[in-house]
Amino acid sequence: MNVKSNNDEGIVHIIEFIACFTVVIFLLSNFLTVYAVKMEGFPNAEENMDKFALLFSDNIISSTGKMKDGSTTWEYVTGDSLKSLQSIGIADINKGVSYQKCISLSNVDYTDFRKLTGLIDDGYYVNLEVYDLKKDQNIISYGDHPQGHANSRSSMGFAQRIVFLNYGNSNLDTEAYVNIILYR
Repeated sequence: MNVKSNNDEGIVHIIEFIACFTVVIFLLSNFLTVYAVKMEGFPNAEENMDKFALLFSDNIISSTGKMKDGSTTWEYVTGDSLKSLQSIGIADINKGVSYQKCISLSNVDYTDFRKLTGLIDDGYYVNLEVYDLKKDQNIISYGDHPQGHANSRSSMGFAQRIVFLNYGNSNLDTEAYVNIILYR
């Protein structure tokens, strides 16, 4: 004989309420963060450089990049055709970060990269590094390293993210970290 008490049903209702409440708070938090970035743009105050680096890294690793014709497969384009890039990003269309886009980033002129990301307008410089944790090797170190500008930079921010690195072959796919150093 299966007998349920009112206490058991009450506990179930409390657990359901807490789960729903947690989801609502999570969604509200994400919405407010996205809304704040869209309203305020990237923070550019000197004391917020780490926050700016974090937002920049999120933008680069979550965007696939786009050509003027709407294509997101810019990693297969070379030479003058790269001038038709409308936005830049290293995200894979399936999941994670694209190994091929990381490698192809070296074909993009650094000044063009800064223009596409909006960094050049505010006088920012960036160094982006993607490191394969499984192979223990650097995939790409792109941009201008701040050590060369030690006397001229006025502020610096750092962000690091661990991401899924998609080689396009499930036997090779692994985790990697993405380092972003932003400075002025």
